[in-house]
Amino acid sequence: MTKYGLYIIKHAQIASAESVLIRGGSPERRVPIGCYSWLLRNTESGELILVDTGVADMDVLNSTVTAGGAWQKTGSLSEFLAGKSIVPADISSVILTHCHYDHSSNAGLFENAELVMNSKETAFLNSKENHQYPVLGG
Repeated sequence: MTKYGLYIIKHAQIASAESVLIRGGSPERRVPIGCYSWLLRNTESGELILVDTGVADMDVLNSTVTAGGAWQKTGSLSEFLAGKSIVPADISSVILTHCHYDHSSNAGLFENAELVMNSKETAFLNSKENHQYPVLGG
């Protein structure tokens, strides 16, 4: 069985209204949530797989906030990778759980990686109905 090391990369945090997260939740009560990526390293081959790519621009992310508060940057993907002596070309695969900005906006950094995502997300990104994400990772 292949074993992987796991690195958790925290990009940002917000104190979100509970009502945004939980049906029937209080709009006054704040619940901390974070924006993360996960880097997997195959312990035998050294292969690197990135799950989600995090936030490229905090101003863009904060422009989507509708329930008060603001996202606060806690780190960057580029800084994390550099700290581990990893360059984007070292990543063999990028898995996007979904294409919200906070999960996918750094995807353009990984031009050599295989991009893995749900076929419904791919269809939406390529559809005429897609007005939010004209260029993934743009």
